[in-house]
Amino acid sequence: MLKKRIIALLLIRENIVVQSVNFKRYLPVGKPEIAVEALNDWGIDEIIVLDICARRKSLAPNKSLIREIAPYTMIPLTVGGGYM
Repeated sequence: MLKKRIIALLLIRENIVVQSVNFKRYLPVGKPEIAVEALNDWGIDEIIVLDICARRKSLAPNKSLIREIAPYTMIPLTVGGGYM
């Protein structure tokens, strides 16, 4: 029997974790580092970081932000958004 996995998605807008309301409004949640630490404590199996501003500006995801987040996670980290 396959194990169920819990995968968390962090929406990043201008280096802040946000909550989407109908994909039109975005409410700030907090710093990505704190969110990643909390998800580690909750027993999440994987974290997806999605930079929602990068595509609109035709940029790659913010690599410096990912470098800041990576040391806080002890689980697989997937990055998306923008143009690679």
